[in-house]
Amino acid sequence: MFVSVLGAPLHERNVSESFHLICDRAKVPRIRFHDARHSCGTLLHVQGADPFIIQKVLGHSQLSTTKRYTHVPIQVTKTALDGLESLFKAAAKPVEEKLAAANSASPPS
Repeated sequence: MFVSVLGAPLHERNVSESFHLICDRAKVPRIRFHDARHSCGTLLHVQGADPFIIQKVLGHSQLSTTKRYTHVPIQVTKTALDGLESLFKAAAKPVEEKLAAANSASPPS
């Protein structure tokens, strides 16, 4: 809830209109004001912020709620999977070398 300088609640429509004007001036797509919370949670997550810090920033009482506000962009997923692929390739290399050595050491049949 947002309030005026006098403490009176602001109407949702006025907050949304002001937010859309800010989006227009910044030349970014208009999104719902609430979606900015998801963007905040996601950007903090991508930067490696601790989930409990994100929870505090977003004002959630439950960590399970915060998890619904953090989304993993596809590029972050791809980077993580690429790292996993490198790990598997590095682990497989010694096994492949041992197999190649065993095959070259065994007499032909």
